[in-house]
This record gives sequence, C-alpha cells and structure tokens, in this order.
Amino acid sequence: MQVTTFKFKIIICDDCSSDNTQNIIKRYKKNFPDRISLILRKKNLGYQKSILYALKDCDTKYTAILEGDDFWTDSNKLQKQVTYLEQNPDCSLCTHWIQAKDEASQGISKNRFSGKNKPTSLTSNLMFDLSNPRSPMATGHHILSWVFRSKLMKLKPPSWIFRVKGLDDVLFILMLEHGYCYCIPKTMGTYRINSKSSWAPLNQFAKEISHLHYLIRVKKSFRQYSKKIRKVLHHKAHRLSFMEFNTKQSSAIVLEVVKLVKRDPYISLSIILLLIKTCAHSISRKIFLSDSKT
Repeated sequence: MQVTTFKFKIIICDDCSSDNTQNIIKRYKKNFPDRISLILRKKNLGYQKSILYALKDCDTKYTAILEGDDFWTDSNKLQKQVTYLEQNPDCSLCTHWIQAKDEASQGISKNRFSGKNKPTSLTSNLMFDLSNPRSPMATGHHILSWVFRSKLMKLKPPSWIFRVKGLDDVLFILMLEHGYCYCIPKTMGTYRINSKSSWAPLNQFAKEISHLHYLIRVKKSFRQYSKKIRKVLHHKAHRLSFMEFNTKQSSAIVLEVVKLVKRDPYISLSIILLLIKTCAHSISRKIFLSDSKT
C-alpha cells in the first residue's frame, strides 16, 4: 500500500520454507514481474544468514526491512523516511515508532517496543549509558521500522555476527559508526509476536544469556564502548544475583550456557566466569540473610 514519488522494488527471500509460502510469492512475482525479485534458498541457512545475504543483493540507494510476520500501517512510511534521508546526508538510518501485537499471550503491551522512550536523534555516544534511562542497550529501534543507506551493507560485518542472537543489534551498532539514527515520532508499523517468533517467546534465562553474549562481543570488538559495557555487565550481574532460581530454572540456565559454548567457544568462558561470579554473590547474600535471621 506504499505511496511514493520514487520507484521501489521488493526482494522476497524464502529460506527453504516447507509450507505454501513459495507458491504464494511465485504468484506475486507473476503478477508484478518488474517489481518483485525472488531469492529461493535450496538449503535452509537460518534467519540471520539468509537475511544478511539477501541484504547484500540490494542495489538501490536505500533499503527497508520487513520480516514475514510484521506489517507496516502507514501508506506514506517509505516516502517520509526516504525524504528525511535525502535531506540529511549525515543520517545513516531512519526509523519510526511501532506497536506490538501479542498473539502468543506473552503479556507484552502494545507499547513495549514502541521506541517512544528513546531519543528522537540517536548517536553512538548515547549507547550503553547506565546514567541515561533512555539509552539503548542493544538495537535502538525495531528492525521493521528501518530505512537505511544500502551502501552500509557493503561494509564487512564482524566475523562473529552469526554467533550472537540478534543480527539487528549488531547492524545497528555498525550503522551508528557511519552516521546517526533519526526516529520519526509516529507509529507506522506493527511487530507481531506469535509462538514461532524468534525472540519474544524465549524464556527469561535464554534472553539474559544472549544479551550478555552480545554485550561481551561488542565490548571486545568496539573499544569505544568498552568502559560503558563493563559497567552494564557489572549492573546485570548484580541484578541477576538477586533472582531466585529453582532446580528447573537452574537447569535451563545450564542448557543455555551449553548451547552458547557450542556456538561461540571463544567468548563462552567470559560468560561462564560472569555467571559464576553472579552465583557466588547470590550464595553469599543468602548466607548473610540466613545469619542475620539467626
């Protein structure tokens, strides 16, 4: 439904789906042969590799991303964002507010990921700042709201980008290396959360460990964030030490750590040491409380 003064094309990447998706997108391609290009994977690569390789095929001046379960709600979205980027050459990424649609009964409010609590103009020096409650600790704005300069996808991403969960988190950091992010203060898209969503339905411990993994990787690769992230890690470890774990939850944490060791053995030792330190603080606190009661 997008209305624009410029031409645009749609690249649909299907990662070897096993349902009826390919038949549907082939029908779209037949109806709009000049506008739609198809990438039909013969082998499943996984979401992160599939989308990054698809992005490298974008030869337009700007690129927007829309995952299969999300949707845009403003017919002028692309026009507004491209206009801003055209008028502001120092801006690398233009975003907007979104709302969430919780179809998986996760208890997620529609404004949970809206971006309304983030600065309208976001630069790299505002990232990972514990003293600023509006500072993002990962992606500043949801990927469905992104329109960015396609040339940024020609840059070589860090070799570990496929080892962490959250391709968009890493890409966001890379884009801030080459300009600022501007958020249009208007809701123009919906993040749809269902049982097959890649992030929202994950258990709390999987999310915590994944975020620790991402933070440590960024800390080691982007030195300008090193001091800030060290403080963030200390804060997260302190907060985690106050969480109560039962046997089932402890097993879930161990399982996540084992997965991480297999996926990224180089960095897993840092995660394990941090978790051991966290557990030690938690045990010490419980002993202290027990002695106080005695």
